[in-house]
Amino acid sequence: MLPSTRNEHTSKLKIVFVQEKGTSIPSQLASPIKVLDREYPEVDIGFAPMEGSFGPKLIRKLSKE
Repeated sequence: MLPSTRNEHTSKLKIVFVQEKGTSIPSQLASPIKVLDREYPEVDIGFAPMEGSFGPKLIRKLSKE
């Protein structure tokens, strides 16, 4: 997180969890996101679960959002 708070021109961080169709989000994932949100109040931390396959095509799509 420190490099992104020092070097980036934005104060937003989007955490993307890509899951296979029919699977669920691990319950233990919420806790670390809450810790980051609490420790870095100046950063707008978002969480985006989505179905699909992680790879170059998805990275290109997300980089345009």
